[in-house]
Amino acid sequence: MNEPVTIHFRGETITAHRGETLLQALWNSGHHLIDHVGCLGGACGACSGTFTDPATGEPRSALACQLMVRDGLHFRFTTLTELPAPTYRSDALRPDLAGLLACHPETVRCRSCEACTLVCPQQIDVMGAVLAAIQGRLAATAEHGLSCVSCGLCMVVCEVGIAPQLVMAFARRSVGAAETAADPTLAARPPLPEARWAELLAATPEALLAEGEE
Repeated sequence: MNEPVTIHFRGETITAHRGETLLQALWNSGHHLIDHVGCLGGACGACSGTFTDPATGEPRSALACQLMVRDGLHFRFTTLTELPAPTYRSDALRPDLAGLLACHPETVRCRSCEACTLVCPQQIDVMGAVLAAIQGRLAATAEHGLSCVSCGLCMVVCEVGIAPQLVMAFARRSVGAAETAADPTLAARPPLPEARWAELLAATPEALLAEGEE
């Protein structure tokens, strides 16, 4: 068995072992977590949280399914506030500042404090993405946000109420919709019949793979 280490969670001291992720250590110690558990692959952001770096004492952010335990680690999950997300049709989005502000007018309140960038577990230049959006450079914002997992930590630390993960999602969708409309090979592609959609949704993964190989 790997070397034991001591970690701290919700006021409890837990014995874990090197080589475990934080989620694995919690499960192995008898914590039957349901909340804050998602894909387990670092792609969904459900297990985002903050911890104190044992080496420096500095606060850091991480995804619990990716964070490897170390001796003296203190971790807590982040509880996110539900935001009223705007409703829009992707094919009607405008990839410019006017289109962005119609959905996220709070974006212009950015103070360039960089807290969102410092807390991002994906090491995204979140502030750069927001500032690019304010400048109307939605393609740059979309590029910044390609690795965003929408964990919401940037929203938690924003003092002026911006949800940068939603701003980056808007940029990706609006730019993608505009590029699709401008590409004749994509724009002219007919929509799938409803019966075909139903067939695809009911198909097994093996059937879909076999169809793709034909």
